[in-house]
Amino acid sequence: MNKKVMLLIICNEFCERYCFYGYRSILFAFLRSEFLFTKKKATFIVHMFVLLCYLFTLVGGMISDMILGKYKTILYLSILYFTGTTFVTYSSVALNSALVLYAGLFMIALGTGGIKPCVAAFGGDQIKGKEREKDLTFFFNFFYFAINLGSMLSTFISPILTNLECEGKKTCYPAAFGSSSVLLLLSILLFYVGSSLYVKHIPKVSDFLTQISNVFSMLFSFDRNQQPSAIAEEHHIEQADENYNIMRILKLFGPITFFWMLFDQQATTWVEQGFKMKNTSMIGNTNIKILSSQMQTFNSIFILLFIPLFSRVIYPFIEYIGIKLTPIKKMACGIFLASVSFIISAYIEHMIYIASLKGEQMSILWQLPQYLILTAGEIMLNMTGLEFAYSEAPESMKTLILACWLLTVTFGNFFVILYSTVDILKFVDTQESEKYNFLIYASMGLVATYVMFKLEKGYNKSK
Repeated sequence: MNKKVMLLIICNEFCERYCFYGYRSILFAFLRSEFLFTKKKATFIVHMFVLLCYLFTLVGGMISDMILGKYKTILYLSILYFTGTTFVTYSSVALNSALVLYAGLFMIALGTGGIKPCVAAFGGDQIKGKEREKDLTFFFNFFYFAINLGSMLSTFISPILTNLECEGKKTCYPAAFGSSSVLLLLSILLFYVGSSLYVKHIPKVSDFLTQISNVFSMLFSFDRNQQPSAIAEEHHIEQADENYNIMRILKLFGPITFFWMLFDQQATTWVEQGFKMKNTSMIGNTNIKILSSQMQTFNSIFILLFIPLFSRVIYPFIEYIGIKLTPIKKMACGIFLASVSFIISAYIEHMIYIASLKGEQMSILWQLPQYLILTAGEIMLNMTGLEFAYSEAPESMKTLILACWLLTVTFGNFFVILYSTVDILKFVDTQESEKYNFLIYASMGLVATYVMFKLEKGYNKSK
């Protein structure tokens, strides 16, 4: 493992994630306060932006695996990404330029979505040698650490920059957007510096298209349990095995979407819950004010603490006592923990209701346990899943499989939109509807956990 190459890729990811999360954290407030959009319109724009960011992972995966290869895809789409950030920064200065804003957001979504599956796969391609499996784990741990460090710093710093005074105004969104853009430019320069050191795989279009065709044939065949050796001629057995492996991986992604259905609600339903809680707390002799939206920062803080804790203490201890945790079991446990966090949030919702009857408010710090449990679930699922998807995918389709992995986030958010639109409790006369909503979400997560454990048994048997 070339440490210089790994450092360049990880630093590149840190800067890019700082830019993305910096933009996302202040976008809603920017649309509301500067463009004076209604809450409904601003919400639609933000969710559509995030939706496109994850949908475009498929575009990036196909461009990488069919046309340009990972290196050129990352470089070219990063330049498009940077162009988009300059458009948005300009729109924060010239506030009558909504079309410039939309164009910028579209370019950012295409850029960040397109490179998202490529960077992780490209980093994995650089690792060779006898200890490749160990080095891959090491790389993906630090890769994930860089993502969350960038997220934590940007979500803390960007809102502060928006509150600076500039050009006679009490807000300074150009400073917040512009500083994030500078970090993105730095990420491009860092990536380009290592060009001569990288291992670059040439995409094989024919292999890619053949595998796509065969996988869809298998997915929609009448006998889905048919073994690859039974449907392929002898000289195509190896190719058929690869296609069968892809199908097995994609099946696992189904229950994983329910994890993201739960996880991404920390930015919506959990924030709404926090609005009903007391946001000032005495810590020692100091009165600390914590806004509901700021509670999400604990997710990044817990991640940075949990990465070494899980990799160096918890996982080794579990193995020491004789329990074998396969990657799929880890991901199933991740979904389970996310479900538990929603059971806790349902309990907190009930306690908020009880306190309100007494004319009291619970401290917002009571949300900490649910954030802690949810973050532990994220560590077990997301870090494990990223490495699993890369390791199990065929060489010619690693980027596309990682794109499909990221697409689970899109479907998870879609399920939240679908559930909230249907609103199955709207005809139920209860003052604790949110508590029951949390329990219904938790139930769906527990069912997904069961399905994941069942798929794990089948996956190992067919290996």
